[in-house]
Amino acid sequence: SAAAWVPAGLFAIAAVPRIGMALTGSLAAGISALLTFLVFWLLLGESMRVHGEPGHQFYLAPAYLVGIIGGVVGIAAVPRCGTSSYAQPSRSAK
Repeated sequence: SAAAWVPAGLFAIAAVPRIGMALTGSLAAGISALLTFLVFWLLLGESMRVHGEPGHQFYLAPAYLVGIIGGVVGIAAVPRCGTSSYAQPSRSAK
């Protein structure tokens, strides 16, 4: 994982001027959560907790992961909602 730090840092430096600091941070957090989930589940053999009654069992971990990533992206999108590109121009009375 140490070999990925330098390229990741360079990509982060390149991403900030292009998509902004908030979106870069949310993408980094979302990708980190996704990769951590996948590595522990697929490569290290961690099992997910099974919920429900026998015959009607389901996993909540993927839903939680989608919720976390969606929340992080939503947090990054909120500040952009108040910018002038979304706001209606005000008309001053003369």
